[in-house]
Amino acid sequence: MDIGPLYASAYPAVQNFCVAARALGIGTALTTVVRIHTAEVFADLGIPAGYEIAALVPMGRPLGNFGVAYRKPVEAVTHWNEWGSKRR
Repeated sequence: MDIGPLYASAYPAVQNFCVAARALGIGTALTTVVRIHTAEVFADLGIPAGYEIAALVPMGRPLGNFGVAYRKPVEAVTHWNEWGSKRR
């Protein structure tokens, strides 16, 4: 049975890393697209065989200040018991 990639357990740590960076005024963006270039990345960085890249997290400081992120109201994104069913 395929239970998914075992490195997925790294994502809670990556999330905490991103939250901590945000608290320091550093922006992050989780990406896994680097996995399609694993061989090249391993060669460029000298990473030995037997390791995996679970995620890549580019980091940077914004030109301005972070503000409160816009979020849709919870009612607009929540479905009850089935897709499209709104709470009454």
